Amino acid sequence: MKSIEHAHDPAPEITDRNSCVIRLERMNRELLDIRKKLGSYTCEPKTLTLFEHYELLKKRVESLRRMNIDLILALREHREYLLLHWKGVQQQFQDFHNLENEVQRYMEVARN
Repeated sequence: MKSIEHAHDPAPEITDRNSCVIRLERMNRELLDIRKKLGSYTCEPKTLTLFEHYELLKKRVESLRRMNIDLILALREHREYLLLHWKGVQQQFQDFHNLENEVQRYMEVARN
């Protein structure tokens, strides 16, 4: 996962369907990395509050992954999907950026 200083642009300039699919596929790989890091023993929650936060983050990662897969499939099948659903695609990137930052903060707290 990238540090907060080098995090992804939450609203990338994507002008075509192929570059959007590539960004979403990359995001999916990074979500798998996030899921793996959250499962690490170093991030094991030590309090009830951390456990609840941990469970919420795991659910958000999986939800974002499922939405990513749906978007990738839709973009591959329908050429005009990007134009029709641009705000939804942008929101997906924003949600990933927010989740990435929240996981980074959680990991810092969980490791202390």
